[in-house]
Amino acid sequence: MNQHSAFPKERALHLSVAGHSETGWMRDHNADAFALFDLSDPRQAEQLGRLYLLADGAGSHDAGKIASRIAIETIPTVYYSHNDGDAPLRRLQQPFFAAHNRIHEFATFHPEYAEMATTCTAVVVRGSRIWIAHIGDSRAYLVRTSFQSQSTITRLTTDHSMVASQVRAGELSPEQMRRSPDRDIFLRALGKSEENNPFPDFTIHEVRSGDALILCSDGLWSALTEEQIAEIVSTSSSQQACEELVRLANEAGGDENISVIIFSFSQI
Repeated sequence: MNQHSAFPKERALHLSVAGHSETGWMRDHNADAFALFDLSDPRQAEQLGRLYLLADGAGSHDAGKIASRIAIETIPTVYYSHNDGDAPLRRLQQPFFAAHNRIHEFATFHPEYAEMATTCTAVVVRGSRIWIAHIGDSRAYLVRTSFQSQSTITRLTTDHSMVASQVRAGELSPEQMRRSPDRDIFLRALGKSEENNPFPDFTIHEVRSGDALILCSDGLWSALTEEQIAEIVSTSSSQQACEELVRLANEAGGDENISVIIFSFSQI
C-alpha cells in the first residue's frame, strides 16, 4: 500500500508511506494490524496531522487479533473526534485510554480472551514534525542518511516488556532478549498492564529530507539487526524495503507475525 502527501506548514516535506504484514511461516494467523489513516480534508490534516498506527496483539486463540484491531479502529476515531485542542500529544492520550478500556471490556465479557492485549505505536505526521505515542514492544526507528557518511539508525521507543527490563538491569544481553521465549510478557500494553497502567510514552521529533521512519512489530526487529534494517531502508523505495524486510525476517525463522510501516521524507 502506498500513499503520497504534501504538508504546507512548517518546513514542508513530501511523505511516502508503505506498509506490509505477513503471518510468518510458523504461525497460522496474523495478530498484527496497521492503519494508514490519511485524511481527505486537507485543512483537518494540516491542523491535526495524519495518523498512522501499528499494533501487535497477544493472547490465545484469536485474542491478539481482536485486541490489535480494536486498537487500530478505536484510536483514529477518538483522535479525530474528541475536542481537546490541536496538540497531537494531548489528543493522543485519550484514544489510548479508550482502546485500553474497550479491550479490557471485551475480555471481561469473553472470559476465553482474558489474557488479550496489544502493543500499539501511533505516529502523527504534521509538517516536518512527528509525534509518537507508544506502548508495548513494537518499535519505531529513524534512519538518517547523509552524503558524508553511511546511514545511521536510532531507536525512538522503549520496549515495555519483562525481558527488556532485564536487559536494562544487566540480567540479559540484547541478543538473549531477541531469542527469549518470554519476549511476549508485557509490563505495559493496551488491555492488560501491570497495575492497569495503559499510559503510553510520548516523544516529538523533527525530520528532514532523506529521513525514513520505521514502525515494526517484534517479528521484524527480533529477526534482523538494526544495521540490516538501515541498509535496506536507505537503499530501496518504501514499498520495496517493506517487502524485503519481511522476506528476510521470514527467512530468519518466521516464528512471529511480521509487520512494518516505512515513512520516507523528501523535498517537495
